[in-house]
Amino acid sequence: MMNDLLRHARQRWPTATAVDSVAGSMSYATLEARACALAAGLAARGVGTGDRILLAASNSPDAVAAMHAIWRIGAVLSWIHPSTPEGKRERLAARLAARAVLTDPDLPGLALGGETDYAQRSADDLAAILFTSGSEGEPKGVMLQHGAMRAALDAIQSYLGYRSDDVVGTALPLSFDYGLYQLLLAANVGANASLLPELALLGKAESALRAATVLPLMPSIVALLRAGEVRAWPGLRLITSTGAALAPAQIDWLLTHFPKATLYSMYGLTECKRISYLPPEWLARKPGSIGVAIPGTRVEIVDEGGVSCPTGAIGELIVKGPTLMAGYWNDPPATARALRLQGGELALFTGDRVYRDGDGHLYFVGRSDDIIKSRGMKVAPKEVEAALLEIDGVIAAAVIGIDDAMQGQAIAAYVELAPGAPLAVSALRRLCAARLEAPLVPKHLHIVAALPRTPNGKIDKAALR
Repeated sequence: MMNDLLRHARQRWPTATAVDSVAGSMSYATLEARACALAAGLAARGVGTGDRILLAASNSPDAVAAMHAIWRIGAVLSWIHPSTPEGKRERLAARLAARAVLTDPDLPGLALGGETDYAQRSADDLAAILFTSGSEGEPKGVMLQHGAMRAALDAIQSYLGYRSDDVVGTALPLSFDYGLYQLLLAANVGANASLLPELALLGKAESALRAATVLPLMPSIVALLRAGEVRAWPGLRLITSTGAALAPAQIDWLLTHFPKATLYSMYGLTECKRISYLPPEWLARKPGSIGVAIPGTRVEIVDEGGVSCPTGAIGELIVKGPTLMAGYWNDPPATARALRLQGGELALFTGDRVYRDGDGHLYFVGRSDDIIKSRGMKVAPKEVEAALLEIDGVIAAAVIGIDDAMQGQAIAAYVELAPGAPLAVSALRRLCAARLEAPLVPKHLHIVAALPRTPNGKIDKAALR
């Protein structure tokens, strides 16, 4: 289970580097000792088995130790982006009935001496609640059990093949499940998770990444690499991508600039972690495909009546297997919509529209709702719109996703102001940033005289595209 990962890594590779960053590095033995001290601090605060802990921390060795400390005492991890505004953080903590909220400044003072016992956890016990946006605009808490996370970890490792001598260059937020799983994959084999603080710094951090043998990325990172005119890194052997589909031109660029590296293009959802991957030997022939189901997972494409679609027909993708979430935290209606019986077996109805070709490879067409996939994250337009509407002088707002070479989709906001409202785009951006995490702040902000509307009075987003 997740609480066993660090203990097993320390037993097998005690002196190997577990994690490094600009703030320093820790061996697996040191990381476990730090996790033990933090666990003692949590226990002193009354944290126990099953309690939810909200961790709003940046990419750092101490944050990694905190993650392991939470699992060590049998608590439930909920990692959110450190830029989450205080008001939203408090709302999420209240929804979770969190026993503790931990931020970067809290971690140094939390560590205490002494030993803490490992809490015994089963496959069915809750390990994490990761927030992901839904079409209603409010972030949903995806409940992940220890067994589901273990199954996902084993499946991903089975085809990616991380090694104990790997250096995993992680420029992803650890609050994002793609970033979080880099820590798990590394600990699973005794590799080094080499952390970078922000995606935006990637162009300035080539020297740090040159040591990487594994590079997990998204389209936004590829764009930064291309803009920085990077040279080939001699030790890079493996590139992975998920969160948003790589464009064929990005795939060609990666293969040209890193000819010795193997590239895996992947696709998934927080609700089941990973769904499919495109085997490298198929990249040239099917660059637009999201691949085939990962080991242990089965996928189907069904129409609105739940009937399987024939080859080439577009339908909703459903997923079956051991990696499925347990549901959404305190949201039975949303859980019932997403998790349903199909053919006598529990299935995740993803809301993603796909089709399958004659070789069995999947192709993503779009979402059944209007969720924006930006920088590998799912963004609900209504959440951004709600933040804009909190600003005095804003009377209407519409948010859409537009194609973007760096972000997959960029968030674009169109705002209608009250007559005489003294707001400029710069002020709107600043006020929006005070209300939203950095990845949710619109890249494009436009003030318009009037938003287009349909005959029934609804904002016509199609007219904005």
